[in-house]
Amino acid sequence: MRAEKWFEKELKLIDKDYFVVWDDRIKRWVVMWRHPVVGSTSVMIVAKYDDTGQDIGYHPLDQRVLYALKRRKKISEKGFAELIREIDNANEELEQKFDAEEELRIRDCVRMGVNSQVRRWSK
Repeated sequence: MRAEKWFEKELKLIDKDYFVVWDDRIKRWVVMWRHPVVGSTSVMIVAKYDDTGQDIGYHPLDQRVLYALKRRKKISEKGFAELIREIDNANEELEQKFDAEEELRIRDCVRMGVNSQVRRWSK
């Protein structure tokens, strides 16, 4: 089975060494990367995945697959230091968000405690 021409054309625009094959054993499309020395290696198995990363079914070749490959290619072309910096920034943003949520939870707990004391004393 062959992929549609438009998909193969778009795939070559991402990386000239990418190609797609149908794996009849697993009934999935597999995007491969051709390397002159190493040979061909699998880049992506095109399938639907659930929240835990388990393959839950067939997925057609479409723009979402191309988008995922473009992102993967972009990330692989970045330098190691740049990737580490991006990860650090993302972790710092998450930590700040977590700290703000935790502060709100603490304020709510204190407010509930004060309110319960006020009710108890007012009786």
